[in-house]
Amino acid sequence: MDAAGERGVKVLFHNDDIKTESAEIPTSVIGDLGGRAGMCPDFGNFATKSAEYSLAQLRLLAPYASNICHAKNGIADDGKFYADNFPASMKVMQAGGFQGVYSLEFEGLGAPLDGVKKLMKMTEDFLQS
Repeated sequence: MDAAGERGVKVLFHNDDIKTESAEIPTSVIGDLGGRAGMCPDFGNFATKSAEYSLAQLRLLAPYASNICHAKNGIADDGKFYADNFPASMKVMQAGGFQGVYSLEFEGLGAPLDGVKKLMKMTEDFLQS
């Protein structure tokens, strides 16, 4: 991390695995590294446990976010869709003063193009409200 700091590079962490990357793990590391590290949260990755748990995790990650790794409305796993509370996730980021980049990702069931269009509309609707 010293090399990153010397070069003015910020290292970002991404929450991808519910078993090994709960919010407490990257935020602890980020706290140890100070301003040289941050977070690019992934909405909905923890929705397999529950939408409430996923949202609670995002609240912990949001203060460290400089961009969103993937904004999505849930995740499909083994043929089942686990919904995330997308509007609430967007509100968490807005309340935290987030002004970064939203990267959208469709991980649902059904036609990917339809899913991406729906996700884009949800994002636009929220940002215009």
